[in-house]
Amino acid sequence: MPTKPLEKLLYRELSKVSAKELIDIASPLLQELVNFSTNAFARCASSSKGKADEDLAVLILYLHVIEMTDAIEVLISQSCPAPAQTLLRSSFEATIYIEYILEKESEYIARSLAWLVGYVHSRLEAYRLFSPSAPPDRSVRKALEEHKSEAIQALEVKDPARAIENLENFLAQPHIQPVEKLFQEHRRWKWYQILDSSLSNLRALTRYLEREAEYLILYKQWSS
Repeated sequence: MPTKPLEKLLYRELSKVSAKELIDIASPLLQELVNFSTNAFARCASSSKGKADEDLAVLILYLHVIEMTDAIEVLISQSCPAPAQTLLRSSFEATIYIEYILEKESEYIARSLAWLVGYVHSRLEAYRLFSPSAPPDRSVRKALEEHKSEAIQALEVKDPARAIENLENFLAQPHIQPVEKLFQEHRRWKWYQILDSSLSNLRALTRYLEREAEYLILYKQWSS
């Protein structure tokens, strides 16, 4: 027989009944936002006029916002607001990045490619952890080999060398190299900081965009 939850801690049905008025408003609204956004995404992706890779950043970030909002709707519909906070935080960060990239038409290409190169570097870092050549103290592969759980071992990237090669080839392209050079010169900087050294962190970026109040409400207090 399935285990029943301790209702003093978790009473799912009561939670949904108590929040029904809010759920009935928020859930259909979020569903409509997500549904409309999927169509908007398709139109934007198919009507891109930029050169190679110039519009990828906004599209990737926008898709992330759509996915986070969809997940938030699922949680809200089941009266699970607490875990939705993390998703809202992630969506807010992506929205800030989109706003910064789009803020100045003259800076659009530079900012877009800067985010993309930063994203590629984050993927490279992840794949390198699975590489046999990774230092022992940083090797995920070594930890997985020592771990007896098949479920955990299933998380291993099967061919990190090929993934690394593909991403390194991307960074070697002529139109990417100017931005990649900046990353190599400032390896510890945020992607937006390599274009404006005064933007040392996300809070500084939100202050620049006049969104600092939202940062303090939607991001900082949910960081811990």
